[in-house]
Amino acid sequence: MKKNLLAIAINLSIISLCYSQNSDQKPKAEFPGGNEAFGDFIVHQLCCSDNALYDCENARVYVRFAIDTTGQIITSETQIVNGKDRVSDKTQKKIIAAFNASPQWDIFGEMPSDQNIMFPRVMPLSLTPNGLSSMRKDYKKELKRQKKEAKRKAKNK
Repeated sequence: MKKNLLAIAINLSIISLCYSQNSDQKPKAEFPGGNEAFGDFIVHQLCCSDNALYDCENARVYVRFAIDTTGQIITSETQIVNGKDRVSDKTQKKIIAAFNASPQWDIFGEMPSDQNIMFPRVMPLSLTPNGLSSMRKDYKKELKRQKKEAKRKAKNK
């Protein structure tokens, strides 16, 4: 009897372990390289791309966007969610274009085959004329540093 109870207890614990390991995990989306890399991407888009903002008003805005199950940003969902500050239509279009230019995101977790899931995100963005010019300078300095480091590594090989 004790052996049977012990066997049942072991089986139940194994079943619960298997169930917890195989239970559905919520899917999530992540930018390749993480949130910091996404911030760097947006800075590059706003400072150094064809859509660069060269003049803007002082503002703090929030950008709402969503990623679909393939890892692409859903362009129709990208919008400025105004906080207390307003930005011009021209600035809004450039910010939205910067987000929509995002490369594919990585999707983790099990995806239901019968649903198209969106991964909503909101990102705060502080805009100042001086801030953009300093971000642009910092970005260019970082690119130079990376090029020098790559040359140094290539030379050492």
